[in-house]
Amino acid sequence: MAEAAHDKLAQLESEIKSNLTTPRPDTLSFLTGAVARLREIPFSIEPERRVECLLNIVQQFYHQGQSMFDGVEPAALAVMIAGDLGNAALHRKSLTFQGIILSQTNNPGDALLSLAGALRLAESLDDGAGIAIVWNSLGGAFYDAALYLDARQCYERASALSIDRIDLRHVRSAALANAAMCCLHRHEYTEGIEKVLEAIASMPAPDSPPLLLARVLAEGTYTRLLLATGNIKGASERVQLSKEFAAAARSVRADISAACSEGLVEVYSGLADIGL
Repeated sequence: MAEAAHDKLAQLESEIKSNLTTPRPDTLSFLTGAVARLREIPFSIEPERRVECLLNIVQQFYHQGQSMFDGVEPAALAVMIAGDLGNAALHRKSLTFQGIILSQTNNPGDALLSLAGALRLAESLDDGAGIAIVWNSLGGAFYDAALYLDARQCYERASALSIDRIDLRHVRSAALANAAMCCLHRHEYTEGIEKVLEAIASMPAPDSPPLLLARVLAEGTYTRLLLATGNIKGASERVQLSKEFAAAARSVRADISAACSEGLVEVYSGLADIGL
C-alpha cells in the first residue's frame, strides 16, 4: 500500500510540473483536483515532496490570476508541513508563497506576518537568495496595501541584494519593474521609466510562463509611464509587445494586463468608447 501511495505522489508531481511548464486549458479544475488527490495520499508519504507539490500548485494559481482564494489552503498546508518537518529552508519558501497569496487575496496584515517569518528564517540560514526574494515579496504586500513608498523601499532592497548575481536576474528585474510601478503611483515618471527600462533590459529570456508573465507586467508598467508623459506612440508600440508575450504566457492574468494596456492607449488616443 505504501508503494502504491509513493507511485501516486510521483505521478501527481509529474502532472503538476508538466502543467507548470505548459499550462493546460483546464488548469483551474486540474489544480483543484490536484489538491484533492494530494489529500488522499497519507501525509506520512514523502512530506517534503508533498510540500513542493503544494507550492507548485500555489504558484500556478498566482500565475493564472483566477480563483486566488483556492491557493490559500495549499499554501497553509505547505507552511504547516514544512514547519512540522523542521526544514527551515522549505519553511521559508512556504511562508513566502503564503505571504504572496495572502497579499493577493486582500489580506495584507497576515501576508506581512508570513513574510516577516520568512525573512527571519532566511537571515538565520544566511540565505542571500531567499532574503532577496522575501524583500521583493514584502514590497508586494506593501504595494497591495497602497503603501507605495514602503513598497518601493522593499523593492529597491531586493534589487540591491540581487545585483551581480546571475541566478537572481529574475528577482532583480521583477524588483525594478515593481519599483517603477511605485514611481508611477507617486508621479515620479522619469525615474519610473529609467527603472522599468533597466528591468526589461536585465530580464532573462522569456522562455517560460512565469517569465512571460513578468515581461507582460513590466511592459504594462512601461506603457502606463509612457502615457503619463504623453508618449502615446511609444506606449502603443509596447502594447503590441505585451500582447505577443501574453499570447504565449497562457495566463488570464497576462491577458488582462495586456488588454488593459491596449484599452488605456485607445482612451489616450481619443477612442474612449473602444478603450473603455
